[in-house]
Amino acid sequence: MKVAYCNVIEDPTRLSGVFRKVTDQLAAARAENLPMDFHVFSYRDTEDVPENLLFHVLEVPKGKISKLAVQAGAIVDALSGYDVVILRSLARTPLYWLAFRKHPFRLVTEHHSKVFDELLSARRRAAWAAQRASSRLCMNLSDAIVCMTHEIRQDEQKRGFAQKRPAFVIPNGITVDAVTKTGFVPFDGKVLHIAFLASTLQPWHGLDRLAAGLSRYEGGVRVNLHVIGDIPPESVSLVNPRVGLKFHGVLSGRALDKVMARMTLGVSTLALYRKNMREACSLKTREYMARGIPFIYAYDDPDLAPDLPFCRKLENAEAPVLVDPLVSFAAETAEKAARTDVSTLMRDYATARMDWKPKMRRYMDAAA
Repeated sequence: MKVAYCNVIEDPTRLSGVFRKVTDQLAAARAENLPMDFHVFSYRDTEDVPENLLFHVLEVPKGKISKLAVQAGAIVDALSGYDVVILRSLARTPLYWLAFRKHPFRLVTEHHSKVFDELLSARRRAAWAAQRASSRLCMNLSDAIVCMTHEIRQDEQKRGFAQKRPAFVIPNGITVDAVTKTGFVPFDGKVLHIAFLASTLQPWHGLDRLAAGLSRYEGGVRVNLHVIGDIPPESVSLVNPRVGLKFHGVLSGRALDKVMARMTLGVSTLALYRKNMREACSLKTREYMARGIPFIYAYDDPDLAPDLPFCRKLENAEAPVLVDPLVSFAAETAEKAARTDVSTLMRDYATARMDWKPKMRRYMDAAA
């Protein structure tokens, strides 16, 4: 069985996260000896193409409609020799349907968001109306779907994908071996170091929820919040003499490892309700797991089992994040760390459940 995994990345320099994800998936598939070819279609060439990645440069057409037609047509032409094509979902338009209506391969589409809610929140009403009108027609072309979460799967089935067809949930992954196991500093009862890690600040990260709770904190423990990423200080409103606030800026490599090794807790996504979602597969969560740093989060994650001892789930709501429960969680984690290697437990869990290697085997199951 010949399988192709296909992404359209119009500009790899602007969508570096998506491009990095594809290269990580490729490396995992090769490590597992999976018979899967990786294709990227782009309008901009790049020198950073890894070995074994098949990179297709498209001619830049005039207009959005022409662009959609070129993308879909190029994919069908280039991949017609495969038995199965796994395609990161494209815009649902009549042009997509025209290009794929006679596809000579089994088509598995991959879905990363509740696309209609996303279009509405971005106030792209014309795109929302056009894709909604074509959704059922286009989704009928998919022989199976792969979704990042159960919530997205349910949304796709509501929007036109047939219930009787296969639907797989395969959340985002991480290359565990590429992340340093920094571990964490167990809470000493006096000072609590908390890390907030993000490339850029987004509303659904919920940093403002944490800052609001820290501003109201009146406890006896000194809390130090470390903000890591391209996040300007004026974006965080926090005034409390009991709380320290430090902006580290963008860090990577050993500089990031050095800071993270001094942390007691990490902060993952806290405000997913702002995207009208309850379920996600945050990369921050996966990095904390691989590093071995206990963390807080406020959403459902398909890769996290209930009541894990090294993470604490909070309410996915507007209310400020109260600090006293975080202090209690840090104390509980310190007690566990005195009896067992919590960081190794976390990293082993990440390797088994979150690493790209087992996830790419599941992609092959979806292709079968």
